[in-house]
Amino acid sequence: MVRKLFSFFTVRKAKSCVPEKSDNTIRNKSGAGWLALWLVLFVGGLIPIFLLAFYNFPCADDFGFSTYTRLAWEDTHNLFSVFGGAAKKTMELWYSWQGTFASIFLMALQPGIFGDQFYCLTTWFMIGALTVAVLLLFDAVFHNCLGAKRHTAFTLAFIYLFFGINSMIDRTQGLFWYNGAVHYMLPNAALFAVLGILIKMFVDTKRNAAGRMILALMLVFYIGGGNLVTGLECGICLVIAFLILYLIKKRASYLRVGILFAVWILSFGINVLAPGNQIRQMNFTYRPGIIMSVLESFFYCLEYVFGEWSSWIVWIYILILIPFIIEIMQNYSGRFSFPYPVAVLTLSFCILSSMFTPSIYASGNPGAGRIFNVIYLTFLLFIPIDLFYLIGWWFCRYRVTLAWKKLETGKLCGLIAFFFCAALFAKAKPEEFTATAALQSLINGEAVSYYAQQQDRLELLLNDEVKDAALQEFTVKPQLLFYEDIEEDPENWKNVRMRNYYRKHSVRLLRNTDSEQTFD
Repeated sequence: MVRKLFSFFTVRKAKSCVPEKSDNTIRNKSGAGWLALWLVLFVGGLIPIFLLAFYNFPCADDFGFSTYTRLAWEDTHNLFSVFGGAAKKTMELWYSWQGTFASIFLMALQPGIFGDQFYCLTTWFMIGALTVAVLLLFDAVFHNCLGAKRHTAFTLAFIYLFFGINSMIDRTQGLFWYNGAVHYMLPNAALFAVLGILIKMFVDTKRNAAGRMILALMLVFYIGGGNLVTGLECGICLVIAFLILYLIKKRASYLRVGILFAVWILSFGINVLAPGNQIRQMNFTYRPGIIMSVLESFFYCLEYVFGEWSSWIVWIYILILIPFIIEIMQNYSGRFSFPYPVAVLTLSFCILSSMFTPSIYASGNPGAGRIFNVIYLTFLLFIPIDLFYLIGWWFCRYRVTLAWKKLETGKLCGLIAFFFCAALFAKAKPEEFTATAALQSLINGEAVSYYAQQQDRLELLLNDEVKDAALQEFTVKPQLLFYEDIEEDPENWKNVRMRNYYRKHSVRLLRNTDSEQTFD
């Protein structure tokens, strides 16, 4: 049973279990048109997000993790000194707070250290990394492995990206706050890229094997030294890949995966065995053991992934995907018969559940918004993959087929349904989507006002004659841009980190006497 389940990766051109197809020329033209449409929708949705990023500024842990690097750049304008500051911070926190050495090093390199105006690159970089990784993964899964046209694979990728970015659980921590985004979003994008590389190596063991292997080794080492959620998921995926290749006797490939797993063990081991982890864990009173953490993970997966997060947006996402998946299935010419769909769905559920485990084990709770982001994006990723498996099982079992015109109608109906619902929600609740929330902040003026008030703060913070800076509280706090502010107490940890970052004796917050300004 196990070997039959995993024989999917031994696909060869053979008699298909799918009925004969026709009108390939028309379908190719139509497929290119759908790719162009979703590319336009994806890019169009990014425009207000990227524009809003120009009004963004560092805050909270951005200051604490990058103090050494900012001062090094300010004093020397030497990149080697900056990297030295990042290494110093990494070693310091590895011993005193957390073992995620790869993330800490990048946290110390937040773009604002070269000038606060460069902090806008946070959003551009996170979305860019995610986009490249998703395109690589979808190309590997649907084009290289399943034989779909490349334009169809990229169409699915842009649909995923459109929904993933616009319905993200915590957009601020995922796209606009560098410290949180680089710790979770970037390793998650790296994992997607590694999976894409692995699949390409499975399908074609000779083409650019050395280059792919070197890149995969670098990414796996980085992921193992990043956040524990993605780090653990990477290890699980490598174990599954090794078992699959061992069972189907692809010796050349499973040896490479074994090397990748050894590198992951080294990196993840350095991460979890750091002295700082034990010090940090002492701050949490409830720390369940391994068994209880695993059991609670299944509970939280059901509560969040299949409960709270399964909104109308996800259901329309599924509705839009189905015609594309059916079209891929109709053009599929492999011999795989998609047995045991329940086993595949169960495996997906277990992987998603495992992503809750590190946070529960370390702190007794499922985590914060930045953690939920990567779990949610993985959830959305499993949907088209599991859909293809289920539809493939259905096709092979019942040998059904659908007319090309019906598929095109299904794609159009799904798109119309989404925009109808999206228009209603964008009017009533623009914060429902990242793009409309960004557009609202740009149109109603709160982004401009927030930026102006940040500039007023910078006049004090960058003035060498001002040693004790009293900063006025923001009258506007845009949903996407604002994460945390300093406090009235100069000794608050956020105040201390800001004062060190800007070389002040102290910084403190001046509360507004008037009520907070609002925008309609």
